[in-house]
Amino acid sequence: NKGLTSVVFPNTLTTINSEAFKKNNLTNLEIPSSVVSISYSAFNNNQLPDDEAFIYARESDGSEDKTTIVSYGGSKRENVIIPEGVVSIGNSAFAGVNLVSIQFPSTLKTIDNQAFKTNLLISLDIPSSVNNIVANAFNNNQLPDDEAFIYARNSDGSEDKTHLISYGGAKRENVVIPEGVETIDSAFTWINVTSVVMPSTLKTITNRAFSECALTSLNIPSSVTYIEPGSFNNNQLPDKDAFIFQRETDGSIDDTILISYGGANRNNIIIPDTVRTISGGAFVFVGMKEIVIPENVETIEAGAFNKNTWSRSLSKIINQTGKAFDWGLIINNVSGYNFVIGTVYSQYGNVEIVSG
Repeated sequence: NKGLTSVVFPNTLTTINSEAFKKNNLTNLEIPSSVVSISYSAFNNNQLPDDEAFIYARESDGSEDKTTIVSYGGSKRENVIIPEGVVSIGNSAFAGVNLVSIQFPSTLKTIDNQAFKTNLLISLDIPSSVNNIVANAFNNNQLPDDEAFIYARNSDGSEDKTHLISYGGAKRENVVIPEGVETIDSAFTWINVTSVVMPSTLKTITNRAFSECALTSLNIPSSVTYIEPGSFNNNQLPDKDAFIFQRETDGSIDDTILISYGGANRNNIIIPDTVRTISGGAFVFVGMKEIVIPENVETIEAGAFNKNTWSRSLSKIINQTGKAFDWGLIINNVSGYNFVIGTVYSQYGNVEIVSG
């Protein structure tokens, strides 16, 4: 459908799925009242005039719910003015539309997940009416340093500067996270940041906070007492920094529990001998080809090597433990293939489990 300039919908249409008409050249749009569901990003990145640019959620009778924007299909990229009366900006509603600047209404309360991800925003003024910003709402933009860090909101609309939920800055090297931040939640996902300086106040890193970045170095302070599995997956770390382990309550490293792999090496990953447990999600989105499991490993949690469209390249696991594991759960998130060696079948390519 790429390149469409216009489309005529049948009056029997009830649903428009996510990204259905994304990245076209639509210059006009008439959605019939038979439509009762429009999913996120359905019309992002088109050429609609201002009076048709904002796509709203639909009520059960097909009428527009003008309190909720689900997609932006406008041609305008600078000084986009969201209408008064809008209360919620939905998941990915403005994601990837090359937006440079935007003006929010005084009625706005909620900005959802990925709402403004991967744009070109150079300024940002979020009104105090907003009391809910979901993690990674503004990741990957071009904001100056003094506006780059987006914090969670309190119920009164004030910023909770202990809880960093999005990084929208232009800077990609030596990003200095402010002192006072205690939690980083999905804030750097999908951003080509090569290095960050973490504050001494930091305690918690959650929700794939630095996954799918471009980190080439990493120094996690000893103040950190919890790191969620998968938080550093798919980076460019050297071998000495590639394996991320769980933290004890005193901030010390527990090198028996592997929770994330952020290494640049994708060909033959050798898990350290100290590891006893490989956490679920530890290698999701990594895209490795082979992995060696040393003899001391006792537990591999469900989804640890989840093979999906982003990590389809995994083809061989070298099992040196001599133990049987439920490889179905580990690779496909569906129980089965409980053996020491054998073949796990997957729609994204089979995985051979061999001894080593």
